[in-house]
Formats: sequence, structure tokens, C-alpha cells
Amino acid sequence: LLKDHVRQYTPEGAEKVSDIRAETLRRISREFGEAARIGSTIEIEGHHLPYRPVGVLYFKGSQAHRHCLLTAMALSLLPEIVGAADTPGSILGSNPVCEGHPETGRPSWGPLEGPDGLLIAGSWTGVPPSPLNEPVAPASVTLGELSPMGIGPTGHPFVMAEPEKFGLTYKPEVLIGMGSNVMMTFTNPADMEKALKAVSFTAYFSLYLDEVTELADLVLPETCYLERSDIPMGPILAGYANSAIIKEWSYYIRQPAIPPLYERRPKTDIMIEVVRRLGLWEDFAAAWNAHNKLEGNYALRPDRRYSYEEMIDLLVRDYFGEKHNLAWFKEHGFLKWKKKPEESYWKQFMPHLRIPLYFEWFLDYREKTEQIKAQLPYGHLIDVSDYQAVPDWKPCPSHLETQTEFDLFAFYYRVPIHTFGSTYNIAWLDDVSRIDPQIYNLTIHPEAARKKGVKEGDWVEVASQWGGKIQGRVHLTEGIRPDCLAMANCGGHWAKHLSIASQPGRGVCFEHLMKTDWDLVDWTVHNWDLCVKVKVTGISGPN
Repeated sequence: LLKDHVRQYTPEGAEKVSDIRAETLRRISREFGEAARIGSTIEIEGHHLPYRPVGVLYFKGSQAHRHCLLTAMALSLLPEIVGAADTPGSILGSNPVCEGHPETGRPSWGPLEGPDGLLIAGSWTGVPPSPLNEPVAPASVTLGELSPMGIGPTGHPFVMAEPEKFGLTYKPEVLIGMGSNVMMTFTNPADMEKALKAVSFTAYFSLYLDEVTELADLVLPETCYLERSDIPMGPILAGYANSAIIKEWSYYIRQPAIPPLYERRPKTDIMIEVVRRLGLWEDFAAAWNAHNKLEGNYALRPDRRYSYEEMIDLLVRDYFGEKHNLAWFKEHGFLKWKKKPEESYWKQFMPHLRIPLYFEWFLDYREKTEQIKAQLPYGHLIDVSDYQAVPDWKPCPSHLETQTEFDLFAFYYRVPIHTFGSTYNIAWLDDVSRIDPQIYNLTIHPEAARKKGVKEGDWVEVASQWGGKIQGRVHLTEGIRPDCLAMANCGGHWAKHLSIASQPGRGVCFEHLMKTDWDLVDWTVHNWDLCVKVKVTGISGPN
């Protein structure tokens, strides 16, 4: 069935969309299949395992689009078809399996074989095990209940300003934010401002007085990573420090290098105190114990007060035994132990495991969601037709733009020296950013620049098909397609207290080009479409 379905996607058809020649697509496809070495094996620590030295890697470039679920399905199927997923020689992900420290078996997680052999995830999306929740009518401003596969729901800017229009029986009265600047990282800033202002009281933990804290009623000075104690995030993000390709596990704690400056306090200490004052400590302790699977002497007691360091001490003692307490970690920094092949190449040790190539349960999701949508006053705005059993290619709205003056695809990318929008006010990083010709500038191909009548370093105005505008200097490079315009993410600050980041020429904020529109979200997973068609016009300077 899958073979018959994909026959419609010929290399010639793909060439019309991608501009990659059909013969090149055929060559790469053939080389991928040949390089997979189907049937070959390798011996690792006495285990004879499949050897598949090919892989497929994708991230935001494929996911941040209107039909990203279908794109992710197609890309994920490629290694499965040649037997390369989670296999020696191929790309390994973020440790779906951990059998724990040899002395304790903690911490541990892993997927299961379901009754019919199909995979039941043990980590990643919400509280394990799968299956995911059933879709239900939304009762929150996130609208996330309607799309259980969405990890980060996106309903806020649509709902928060006028929740009564969406059948909600309450209006958000309190918002507590931390570790983010949603004015610059969500959707069009004007729409986010309207949504945030609709909340009666907003408190924000932050290192800086930035764009989102300017809208807060209370700003709580947060400590930076050099001023506080912390534990790793896992298992969801365990891969960042413990990639499955690495042959050792490493568990570490973050400990302060210096005391907190000024009146800063770790948000963990503040939130623990807030929980106590609200009379929620018993519920919090139960949630902490359940999340970390803590029992007996290592579980938080509802009748005791704990500092965050005391909580960390209980956690690491439970994980690694009494001798590896917080004091031990403060002296040694981290604990490591050998990673087993059963953990890195876990699929090969689940003999009855089945991986679906045909997602029939997506069809069930679509049917149930459509029934719920029919009862919602805004249901017609939410498109879940991408719940399909097999993938298709569907164009983003930007691909359907008919106004010829919007002739460039605009997109943003991350740079290694900046962390989202939180580092643009650091003087040393500003020095490096001004040396690099791309970080603060708009990257465009010389051919496209010639057509626009602009040269290296010229100021331009970029207008999107949705009406948003930004201004910046251009940098010319042949390392980009002639029909694209690229920019580093999260520059272009405007908060009055960011003395460096808010200066003209310190990058641009891509979100000004976006539109808060129901048709620009993949509602199956709540992903925004970040592909925008723009036109570029030369100007004399910033205004």
C-alpha cells in the first residue's frame, strides 16, 4: 500500500517543487539504499546486530511548517524502510532507554512492546506510558486538549484576549513566566502583547528587563546558571549530554560558581516558597515524588520543609546510593558508568517489536477530532485533515502566494554563540556578532541583491505577504538560494533597558513578519508555519 501511494511522487514532480534535478534525486535515493548495506551485521560486545550506515536527520527546518506532521512522517519512514532506525552505523536519538546505574538500577526508563507488538513510548510526550490522551473539547487557553500530540500548544494568542468566545468559563487571571521571551519567539509581537495584557496579573522570572518583562506587573530577578544549583532534565532532554552514540552515561549537577549577585534568587527557591504560602505543598510533594519515582526515606514528606538543595540530595541518594549524596557530587562534579548496547541499540533487543508504516490510528484521531470540532463555535477554523495513515506532500501557504513582488522565502536560523534571545545584551557576544557578517545582517544571494539594486551593507526594508515589516543591513553570500532571505533568530530587540541588544543594526526579529492566523498552524501537533514570502526594498537607513 505504501509503495503504491508514493508512486505519485516522481523525481520529476519533486524537481518542480525543490529545483533539485530529477537525476540528482534518483542518484541520492539509489546511494541511500546502497549505503544502507541491507543484510550486513556487526558484532558489538558479543551481540550480532544489523549494520546500517545511513541516517536521516531533521529539525526545525522540516518541522516549522503548516503540514509538518506529514513531513516528519515521510522523513521518519526512510530509516525504518531500510532498517536503520536506532541501529549501529545510523543516527541515534535521545536515549529512549536507560537501565540505570549498575548499583541501583536508577534512574531508568524505556519503551515497551504493546500487546500487539507495537511500540509504547516510555518517555518524551507527557506522562508515560503511551498511548496519548484522547482528543477532548478544549477547556484551557492552550487548546491543547484537542491535539494530544502537540508538546507545546499554541492556542494562547488566539484565545487569551477573548476566552469567552471559545467557550471557556474563566478568564486567565495570573500568568507566571520564566526562561522565555514570548514577545519575540511565539508569533507576531503585537498579537502576543494583546494576549499578555488580557491577563490581570503577570509575574516573570528573568535575568533582564526585556520585551516580555516590560509587560509584567512583577519581575523577579532570576539567577544565571553560574549562581544556582540544578539537576539535569531527563529523560526528555537526556540526549543533550548523553547522546546514545556516547558509550558512557554521565549524571551531573550544576553548582554555583559564585553567590547570587544583587537581589537575585533561584526561581526554584521562590516557587517552593510560593507553593508553601498557597497551601499546595502536599500536592507539590506528591507530584515531585511521582515524577521522580521516589519512595520511602527519599520521598518528600508533606509535613516537612525542604530547601532545593535538600531535595537534590534526596534525589541523587535515591538514584545512586547513600555514598553518592549531594556533598559527593559537589566534590566530584559528575558520576559516569558504562552504557550497554541494549541501551544504545534498544530496538534490536525487543524481539516482538513492530513499528507502524501505516498509521491507522491517525484516522481514528481525525474522526474523533472532527466530531468534537462540530460542537465548537470555532471548530471550522481548525484543520486536522493531516491526520493521515500515510504521508503526502502539501504546500505551505507561502508556496501558494500569488503576488509576484513577494519573491523571496524568508526564514531564520540559530547561531552557535547565542541562546535564543537571552544573550544579545552580553557585550562580549555583541563584539563577536559584529565581527561575523551574518549574525546581525540579512543574508541574501548576490543575484537577488542585484535585482533589488542593493549592495553589501545596504539598509533594506523587508515586508511580508502578511503585512509585517522589519529593517536591517544585507550581507551577500552565494551560500544561500537566490530565492531566499535568511536571518539569525531573536535579534532586533526593542526593550528600553537592553542597552546593547536594542540598538539599531543588532539583528532582526523574524516574528514581525508572521501573522497570527488559524491557517498558519498545523493543528495536529500545534506547530507554527515559519515560512513567509517577502519583498525587499532598499532604504537609506533605519527609521
